[in-house]
Amino acid sequence: SSRQRNPELCSPRPQGLKSVCPRHGWTNQQWHAQNKSDRALAYAPLVQQFVRYHFVHNRIPARNTICEDGRTHFGRRANSRAHRVEHQVIRSLGSRKRRHAAGARILGADDAQRLIGRRLDGLAHPDYREIVAGGLRNFVDEPTALPLKFLRLDGKEVDVEVAVMPFGSAGEDSFMVGAHDITKRVRSAETLRDREQRLRGVVDTVAEGIIAIDEKAIIQSFNPAAEAIFGFGAGEVVGENVSILIPEPHRAKHDGYVRRYLRSQKARIIGIIGREETGRRKDGTTFPMELSVNELRQGKERLFIGIVRDITERKRAKQRLENLNEYFLGVGSDPLGNINRLTALCGELQGADCALYSRLEGELLWSIGQWQVPPDYNPKGRAEGRLCHDVILRGGDRVLVVRHLGDTSYAKTDPNVSPYHLQTYFGKLVKQANEPVGALCALFQRDVVLTKADEWLMGILAVAIGVEEERMAAAAGLRLSEESIRELQELASLADCPFEERMQKFLQLGCRRFGIPIGMVTLVRGEQLELAHVWDP
Repeated sequence: SSRQRNPELCSPRPQGLKSVCPRHGWTNQQWHAQNKSDRALAYAPLVQQFVRYHFVHNRIPARNTICEDGRTHFGRRANSRAHRVEHQVIRSLGSRKRRHAAGARILGADDAQRLIGRRLDGLAHPDYREIVAGGLRNFVDEPTALPLKFLRLDGKEVDVEVAVMPFGSAGEDSFMVGAHDITKRVRSAETLRDREQRLRGVVDTVAEGIIAIDEKAIIQSFNPAAEAIFGFGAGEVVGENVSILIPEPHRAKHDGYVRRYLRSQKARIIGIIGREETGRRKDGTTFPMELSVNELRQGKERLFIGIVRDITERKRAKQRLENLNEYFLGVGSDPLGNINRLTALCGELQGADCALYSRLEGELLWSIGQWQVPPDYNPKGRAEGRLCHDVILRGGDRVLVVRHLGDTSYAKTDPNVSPYHLQTYFGKLVKQANEPVGALCALFQRDVVLTKADEWLMGILAVAIGVEEERMAAAAGLRLSEESIRELQELASLADCPFEERMQKFLQLGCRRFGIPIGMVTLVRGEQLELAHVWDP
């Protein structure tokens, strides 16, 4: 029966052999021993293939198929060499043969016959088709299952993990492919990745600095806003202790704060929103910041998330408002004194090196408001070519900003730029009764960028100076009216005076009223002019 089942596996038994084989000189016992040895040698490669089959099956037990010459055989066709080998091994070893028509269902086929004979690379996704077309033998030595993508018959994409094993004798192009549908896992991973990318996008674009540290106060993440606030790059601080962002005296004590919280669970900073602290930049300078810290648990891991907001501008704006409020509450009755106080406020609150308020009078500019001007500064000069003159001529409500003054034409036309090494100019038009009268300016010996808060401050101060200009004009008009009344009273009192005395008084009042330095009165006597009176103060 053994020879009938596997005639090629058994040595030919000598005819007429009873106790001794005349051909080989074997006894029955010797012949049976040799026969068993031959069978074992013949079965050895089949057993190895079967072991590999179960190895692949156990690695990816869900779906199997057989490929010969690049074509699929989901249903184990009876004339398949791989089928015959597997059937022979299974039958010889007494095991049950397993069929996996479910492998066809991965590709959307209810009946495996629809896929039998089709090329496997033709079922692959276009992005993976070239890889599959290169031959399954390239996958044999891979230690783990490989992710591939195929197309179902309905055109939908399906992700699978594939393990490949040669199936058959040496030199045969037959393989068993184990495939596991991982589409749901891949989709879940893609969804998670998209969610993480969106979250990362939010973290990277918010204006607040976001810093994550672990229980040992080691920085784990540092978003772009934090880079801008502290001046460190993420690569410079991730893996470092967060104390590098904290100035003394809290710098040396910070690790103790964290340990105390972990031990007692009593929060002094953690969980408190908007606590005002002081931060330390890369260059060593400090700044006020608003800090909120919350605890985040990820399994057994504990992280602390700090949200930082630089409040330097907020504190600066608050200080500006307090100074402005102090000025307006203590405003004096002297317009010229108030203008100088406003000019000083402009310089102080802008952090300037010098501040001026220059009024245009004809072709001259007169700096009637001054703050921190050099001792040799000339407050009056020709207006043409000067920065403040251009502010007045240009008009408008925007602040004129000129940076890098040494590289502009003003280095030659404005007599103050080069001698005093000015680099930046902020200038704001001042109006009186809606007419341009002068310019308020802040001058810097360094490069400075104008902020919206700076522009707002310049606007407030320019309006206040305009009000003082109107007060000065009103005061001048009042003085003129008072003088006119006094002059009329004086003229009325001269009604009974001699003619010559009245002429002398008229001449004096007229010259004083119209600003004439020298006055004369001539009389016509016939055809001659006679100088009657002269007034020279």
